[in-house]
Amino acid sequence: GVNGPLQGRTEVLDLDSSRANVISTDYDTDLESAWSNLNLFSDGNDFSTATIEKNRNIYYQKQLANQINSQVTEMISLLTSSLNIHLNIGQSSLMNTSQSFVSLETISIKSL
Repeated sequence: GVNGPLQGRTEVLDLDSSRANVISTDYDTDLESAWSNLNLFSDGNDFSTATIEKNRNIYYQKQLANQINSQVTEMISLLTSSLNIHLNIGQSSLMNTSQSFVSLETISIKSL
């Protein structure tokens, strides 16, 4: 997964690292590209190739993790809204799988 290397729990896959460090196809035309901004990937004054490649890979993994997190949050919100439409006051819905646990309950304000 994406978060393992970011949390230092797993090794970075060679394929992930090589994909992060391949010259972007729009490198010559996109002057705002993060890929070409070495200040994003340096470690203080360390602009060595190894440091740039390592930190560039981490940068793109964080970007991917943030994108996945945003998409999952949006999906959970849409699912919750959809399920709540079908629940009457006092009803609940429970989904428990090995991957996730979701519990929804509709209550009245008076019961708070």
